[in-house]
Amino acid sequence: MEQRRMFNLGIATGYLTETLEALTRQVGQDNVQEHIERYKFEAENLNGVKRLETPHFEIRISDVRKGEITPDRPDLLIAGATEWPQQFVRSLKERQVGVVVARYS
Repeated sequence: MEQRRMFNLGIATGYLTETLEALTRQVGQDNVQEHIERYKFEAENLNGVKRLETPHFEIRISDVRKGEITPDRPDLLIAGATEWPQQFVRSLKERQVGVVVARYS
């Protein structure tokens, strides 16, 4: 059987990693429904998922917002459209890190 190649995925958006309870604490009960309907928050997301496997890849997932770091720099960074992820992406660009960034908004 073919050995799986490693792929490091960094996530810098709470919409892919936060629980519904965490979102509620952050935005308040009155605003949760708006985040679900308008901004497409999904309660069933990658919260707690550290690894995915496909027939060809082992994907290591790190939540950049929580300070988790992949063993190597991420091969792909999924960044949200809020202020913190955008600042983080700018800092990567300034340091010329060379990470491919996908915007999740």
